[in-house]
Amino acid sequence: MHMNPFLHHFLHLLRDSLPLFVLGAAIGAAIEVWLPRAWVERWLSGGQRSVVLAATAGALLPGCAMSTMPIAAALQKRGAPLGTVAAFIMIAPVLSPHTIVLTATLVSMPMAVARVVLSFVVAWMLGVALNTAARREWLKFGAGLEPKASCCNTEPKAKSSCCGAENDEPQADKPPSALKQWLNNLLSSLRELLPFLLGGLAVAALLLAYVPITRFQEHLHGGWMAYAITVIIAIPTYVCDGGEIPLTRALLALGVGVGPAFCFMMASVGTCLPTIAMANRIIGFTSILIYIFAWLALAVGGGLLVSFYS
Repeated sequence: MHMNPFLHHFLHLLRDSLPLFVLGAAIGAAIEVWLPRAWVERWLSGGQRSVVLAATAGALLPGCAMSTMPIAAALQKRGAPLGTVAAFIMIAPVLSPHTIVLTATLVSMPMAVARVVLSFVVAWMLGVALNTAARREWLKFGAGLEPKASCCNTEPKAKSSCCGAENDEPQADKPPSALKQWLNNLLSSLRELLPFLLGGLAVAALLLAYVPITRFQEHLHGGWMAYAITVIIAIPTYVCDGGEIPLTRALLALGVGVGPAFCFMMASVGTCLPTIAMANRIIGFTSILIYIFAWLALAVGGGLLVSFYS
């Protein structure tokens, strides 16, 4: 039986993204429970060091935006500042050890070098700018993920009956176990972010099903129109964990210019619609606009630089 194009693309996107999203939520819940707040206050309290550390951690973690967002939400809840979280969100989908190697071997060494250097530079600039704006109270996190006071996330208190107690009787000296806290945090993260993931995937599926992207191929050789079309194509295209690399190689084989191909490689992993929807929930609407601008600067500006030096 022939499946509706929208449903086909939606189920395909959901199959690829949901396991990674749940994995990221599980890691984020573990961070909330087991990462000491003193460590966060020491290393992720703000300033240039926290941005560099968050960007490095994001570059070393495997996965993509679907696993990045729940981890970023957990870092925010543990006290990491706005710019530091944004830098982590930006760099985690685009860099990991295996994607760097694959870019160098399947595409080109100059593209791999540009991918690493430009990603770190733009993520650092974004993080420092947002941290500065947050310190001056120009920007703040998304209202939906503000830290909430709860005995599940604080030191144990006597006669506490929260965290899923079955009755109203006080349970002195019986704080919830770490495993129960982890499960509570995991379910909370899924409830908060899953609707935004599904909404973003639905819009992406609509675009993939009904926008004839292949008709734009002849306009992708170079020039500003090529970059504009590349961005339009990349945003609804959900790729993950190195999947953009064979697509970029295929574009080059079809005659797409080096610059637009690099633009696609970078934009497709950082500005896909589910990422934007969830990042907006975490870092706020104004910050996500700045985030999108930074990503476009990275993708288009990087493409122009790679094209110029090729």
